[in-house]
Amino acid sequence: WRVPGALGHEGNIDWPAIAFLSAMKANIARIAFGDHDNQWWFGILAGAGLAAQSVFVLRRWRAFQSDTWVALALPFAALFWIIGADPWVDYRAVARDCLPMVIGFNVLWARTPGASPWWMLANVAAVDGIQRMTWP
Repeated sequence: WRVPGALGHEGNIDWPAIAFLSAMKANIARIAFGDHDNQWWFGILAGAGLAAQSVFVLRRWRAFQSDTWVALALPFAALFWIIGADPWVDYRAVARDCLPMVIGFNVLWARTPGASPWWMLANVAAVDGIQRMTWP
């Protein structure tokens, strides 16, 4: 693991949200300049979805000792915000790094009474994953 150095924000760990926001900005810039590759579109959508999942899990921090799923997902929800620039080159690396958060989010969401079905949009990254496994 590399931490932010004097030369700039690079490596696997960074200050909170810096790499995430930089990746979103870079994806938006690529699309704005005419590169409409699915990787950039899904990078924006999946980045926002993973951020929503992280916030959903972090808001349940009080149940850390009493709920196994919160205990599983919470450290990875915090990790999401400090992941550095290297994994954000492709959002799928971040999704893999935070996979326990994604699983925990889905279990917590399904168990929450009256949870909005709109939270399902936080799983938009799965569409890209299925597409990449099935299309050449």
